[in-house]
Amino acid sequence: GALVGSRSDDSPAARAGIQPGDVIVSLDGAPIASVARLQRLVYLRRPGQTVQLGLQRFGEARTVTLTLGEAPTERQVAAAPARATTTTPGGRLGIG
Repeated sequence: GALVGSRSDDSPAARAGIQPGDVIVSLDGAPIASVARLQRLVYLRRPGQTVQLGLQRFGEARTVTLTLGEAPTERQVAAAPARATTTTPGGRLGIG
């Protein structure tokens, strides 16, 4: 799975109820074995598209619905306070 280390309070992940410490184990039923796999699957979708994420939280399985947002531009990232981030190829989409 892909461990959620942090998320912005105003992000699609926050709106979906994803919390730091959750482990994303599937996206629309496709298994997630790594962050790279999650990024590839997200990249194949468009901003505004709704996906189902399978999560593990403290050993309990959950499913959340998340509407994908646009990843911040390089300028927005540079202007934001420093925090741990990951990016998608091309910077098109974001969930965190």
